[in-house]
Amino acid sequence: MKSNEITITRPDDFHLHIRNFPEAQKYLEDSAQWFSRVLVMPNTVPPVDSPEKMEAYKNQIIESGCGVEPLMTFKIMPGMTEKEIRALAAAGASAGKLYPRGATTNSDDGVEKIEEMFPVFEAMEKAGLVLSLHGEDPGVAVFDRERAFIPVVEKITKTFPDLKIILEHLSTIEGVAFVLSSSDNVAATITAHHLWYTLDDLMGRGFMSHLFCKPVIQTVEDRGVLRAAAVSGNPKFFFGSDSAPHPRSRKETFSSAAGIYSAPVALPALVQIFDEYGKLNHLEDFVSGFGADFYGLERNTGKITLERSSWRVPDEINGVVPMLAGSELNWKLKK
Repeated sequence: MKSNEITITRPDDFHLHIRNFPEAQKYLEDSAQWFSRVLVMPNTVPPVDSPEKMEAYKNQIIESGCGVEPLMTFKIMPGMTEKEIRALAAAGASAGKLYPRGATTNSDDGVEKIEEMFPVFEAMEKAGLVLSLHGEDPGVAVFDRERAFIPVVEKITKTFPDLKIILEHLSTIEGVAFVLSSSDNVAATITAHHLWYTLDDLMGRGFMSHLFCKPVIQTVEDRGVLRAAAVSGNPKFFFGSDSAPHPRSRKETFSSAAGIYSAPVALPALVQIFDEYGKLNHLEDFVSGFGADFYGLERNTGKITLERSSWRVPDEINGVVPMLAGSELNWKLKK
């Protein structure tokens, strides 16, 4: 007999985009109803690349009154020095995020020659910082970019065996295999949208711009392997939404912005997937445990309850078309 309720430790989101203030306020509120802590991505305009900018961004989040605890990242920039890394670590950074130049939104100032950043990685390793990777090679075809980046990650892991590395938003069979074959210092986040959608959803009946993200959604086979990893109970895999809100004007246009706004619906969507696989007993670790463990944080103490009850996802939330807009979900937050 299936349970009609599930209560879990309040989750964390270890990969969240909220943009710049004041618009970030409403997106934070959408996350706060579900998550206790959020790892905030630094690819804003201008980027979060110094202790002063990171502290200012963190203070804005706290002063918003939304109630989520921000975990801060900085953007690894070309020319960044070991001294800057030490200062960022001292200022409380949880991770440094590396974006290959041109790989995704606001990455035109990203890193082009990753080997030149090895002194930065060494400083991060010494400081105990996590290296967060947008794992795509923008120089190859869009569907092959994660696969093409794996040799780069492998080189980093061999050069810096004590450096903790997160391969963000896994999308491929090969990405899962690499993480499984690597040391315990290598882990990965998996998004709700890569677990839900396939290439046919993105472009099988015409291009669906609101499902366009980086890395792009892949095949049914890739999704199957991602789902197996997510529900497996393996601590190498945990949740990061990569929720990235863009208004209609930036999505329904000739050159659509990359990003899916999943924060308002990601948790009930995940419950539905884990329920379908008969793995609700593994959900709590995936969304509330393994990420905290990897980052060396205490697990949250609060609880959240979802109930089996059908509801329709709104067509628009705070000016953005969310993931699963207009669809019916089987689980919702119990008030």
